[in-house]
Parts: sequence; structure tokens; C-alpha cells
Amino acid sequence: MFAAMAASRADIPLYVLKHDMPELYHDPLERSGAQFHTLFQLSAAREFFYPVVWPESGGDPDRATRIPPVALDGEPAVRDDAEIVVVPSHYSSLDRVADHLRRQGYDVVNVADDDWEAVPSLLPYIRGADCVVCSGYSTIMDAAVAGTPCVVHPATDEQDAVAEWIDRFDVTGFTIAPEPIDVLDAVATPPEAPEFRNGADVIAQRVLADVRNPDPYATPDSDAGDGATTIDRAARGHSVRAVPTLLAVGLLTVGSAVHPVRVGTGVYSKLHQAGSYLRRGVSRGLQASKRAASYGATQARSGAKRLHAAAKRLGRAAAAPF
Repeated sequence: MFAAMAASRADIPLYVLKHDMPELYHDPLERSGAQFHTLFQLSAAREFFYPVVWPESGGDPDRATRIPPVALDGEPAVRDDAEIVVVPSHYSSLDRVADHLRRQGYDVVNVADDDWEAVPSLLPYIRGADCVVCSGYSTIMDAAVAGTPCVVHPATDEQDAVAEWIDRFDVTGFTIAPEPIDVLDAVATPPEAPEFRNGADVIAQRVLADVRNPDPYATPDSDAGDGATTIDRAARGHSVRAVPTLLAVGLLTVGSAVHPVRVGTGVYSKLHQAGSYLRRGVSRGLQASKRAASYGATQARSGAKRLHAAAKRLGRAAAAPF
């Protein structure tokens, strides 16, 4: 989204790759936010690529180019293939799932492990595995291109929406596992292998075709040398026309960020977490006050008893004959 804003402001040709369409979401505010994001990106982009694993539906955005799932290709398959590759997202943790799989005897690679070293592409690892467990859509596309059965354990609203659409269309190669125990069952009986072409080739061909052809919005610039172009006023008008949409996007983004249904992400999550800390702090303070008051009362009663006993002893001593 920030790239779309910057490209629109600088009049730089923009190509968008986006899968989270408005129709994915049930919540009206989230759907509205996605709708304005999509609208702005459609207005700013030279071409809007829509990479999906589910079939065409009424939820597809207008003027979008449907393409197969996109995966970043890498080196040939790794030598030591793991049976299971576990790929959490930024907002999820699959460490317990990976540990349970290891205890069941599976050879597991968990890319969240401390000893995992970052690699240019996960595709070779996923291609060499018997099954991949993930939360997010990027790994779903990797699994689709790699032809590896995939178990999806969603953690966020967007991931839940993607999982629901995969389940709705019964996409071959994928199983949805809402709970950790479901992941273990799904890995034991994985789905059939998916079969998809890599949409990265489609994008590369389309972008290169645009680069090699003259820019329809550009005119030759004699001062800049042979082949150089400048963007004319008609092209610059695109960013001006996008300003109202940009303002609406900003408002919807703020509203979506603070909405309660955005579990685990956004400003609301931070406020909710801070509120929880505050409530726990107040509760602990009250408990400490009660304990202090109780302790003080106990000590006061004990002191009173000791004073009373001392007074009785003094009284008996005073009454005794010399």
C-alpha cells in the first residue's frame, strides 16, 4: 500500500500483486478497508495481478489479471530433504506443532528455529518435503507451485479468510486445520499434491513487454539523451485524481486498525494488551492492598492482645502483697 502511494505521487509505473480481496472478509469494516485498498491500488497500478489457488468467482476484482500462484524460485532441491517443513507467519507460532511432530517421529524443518539460517527461497525445501504446515498465503502459493501437500493452520483474520475460501472451493492439495491437534491428524493423512504453474513467469512476461514497448504516457526527452522519456501531464494527473481515494483509504485503514476483530494485529491489539496489563496491575495492587490491610489488622489485633495480657500481668503484680 505504501509503495502504491509513493508510485502514484512520483508517477512511477506500478504493478500490484494482491490476493486479499474485499469478498474474503465477513466483517463490514474489514471488507470496506480491503475495498478501498484495492480500489486505490487498481487506480494507481499499470496492471493489477491477482494470484490465487481457488477458481474464478464473483469475488474477483474488476480489471484484475488472474494469474496462477506466485513463488520465488530457488536453487535445485536441497540434499537433506525433511519430511515436514513448518513455516509460521509473522503473526503466528507453530513451534509446539513442530515439537509434537518431532515427537511422533517426523523429520521436521521449522524455519522459526534458532538454528535456522535465512535462505533466498523456501521453494526447494518445500518441493523436497512430503508435506508443509503453514499459516500464511505466501507459503500456500509456494506449496501450490512446488506440488507439495499443504496443511493450513490460520492465525489472523486474513489467514482465516483465505482458509475459508480454500475450504469452500475444496482446492486440491490443501487441508484446513483450525486447531493444533487437527494439524497432526492432517499430516498423518495429507491431501493430494497440488498442481499449479508458477505465476511469476506470467508477471515477468507482462512487465518486460511493457518495458520494451514505448510508454503510452511518455514523450521523448531530447535533453535527457537517446531513448529517455518524461511523463507528460496526462500521466501526472493520475496521482491528483487518486487523492480522494487516498484520503478514504487512510480513514478506512485507521478504522480497520482499531477495530476489535483484528485479532493479534493493529492498534486495537496494542491498546487491548495495554488495557490487560493495566487491569492486571490494578488487580494485583488491590490484592496487595488487601494483604497489607489484613496483615496490618492481624498485627494490630496481636499487639492489642499482648498489651491486654501485659496490663493483666501488671494488675496482678500491683495487687500482690509485699
